[in-house]
Amino acid sequence: PREDRGRPREDRAPWIRKAVQLLLERPDRSLNFLMALLGAEFGVLPFSRSTLVRELQRHPLYPMIRRSRKKAGKRRGRFEKRRLHSIWYLDAKGAFTVRYRSGRQERVTVLSILEAASRAILAAVVSATEHLGPAVLVMRLAAARFGLPDKLYADRHSVYDSLAFRTGLAELGAHRILTKAKDPEPRGRKEAFYRLLNGWFVKELPHQEVVDREHLQDLLTAAIELLYMPHRHRGLAMSPQERLGGRPSKRRVSTEDLRRAFWVKKSRKAHPKTGELDIKGRLFLAPKGYEGLRVTIRYDPAEPSRVVLLGTDGREIPLSPVKPQEPKKTKVEKRGTGSLQRILDIWRGRELPQALPGYGLPE
Repeated sequence: PREDRGRPREDRAPWIRKAVQLLLERPDRSLNFLMALLGAEFGVLPFSRSTLVRELQRHPLYPMIRRSRKKAGKRRGRFEKRRLHSIWYLDAKGAFTVRYRSGRQERVTVLSILEAASRAILAAVVSATEHLGPAVLVMRLAAARFGLPDKLYADRHSVYDSLAFRTGLAELGAHRILTKAKDPEPRGRKEAFYRLLNGWFVKELPHQEVVDREHLQDLLTAAIELLYMPHRHRGLAMSPQERLGGRPSKRRVSTEDLRRAFWVKKSRKAHPKTGELDIKGRLFLAPKGYEGLRVTIRYDPAEPSRVVLLGTDGREIPLSPVKPQEPKKTKVEKRGTGSLQRILDIWRGRELPQALPGYGLPE
């Protein structure tokens, strides 16, 4: 048993009553300032800031104080831009499950870039997770086709807060808007697109035969180009495709500058005997003379096979993988029965039969 039985709790009613009066007088007073006013009134307070918060939340007048505090806040202005390519939205849709023809299931997400003035989707990429590689890829696809935006809006995900992504935007001259967490109103355009994507694409996938992720990417591109882009937007009184009109930004960027942006910089130690460098689970061979040394390397997150080593003289030395990748095979168009396949065939510019092979019928 405790030797010190403690001391009886003091009555906090006078302090809480005074705090409620101060908040009713001016609801936007901060808690730190409120503690200072109470200390000036009563002297040293017998409780902490967290205790004051709990006592205020129990008070019957606190809901009215919260409503008054919201009204006293700054009114939010309309986040509207009429000029094309002034703001791009970069975000990822929540993950959903896809079942392939082989029976394998996979959780995937969709990273996309939306143009604010026209609500047009400039690029969309299917990825397993929301990581740096797909984010860089979708940014490059949009910039290669439409140029650069004045500003980029992205949430506080670790991908967009990473040093490589922020440095890449700075090198290209695109300003990223500083955002705060749990602020959904500016992302309303993206949420509206996700509602349409969920109804027109995600919910159709259980009725569509999907071969692999590459086939899923083609289905997504066709759905955006033939379903979302021509769809009339009530706020615009026209479709995103008409509002965009295929017009690029005035801020163009070369392909080489795009390929050199967003690289990741890391420090690695070469194997003392073989000179191998482990980069993202893949082995690369350092030049002779660098065995056992700690070196600085840079690699492309969208193309992990592109790796360079920063030499002692400042030169960039391309590194070759220990096991080179096999050459890509000739791309074969993949097809599967379903309503989305019909849209993909129209987008490709031709019509193919939709009937399944059956007994007595030619395939």
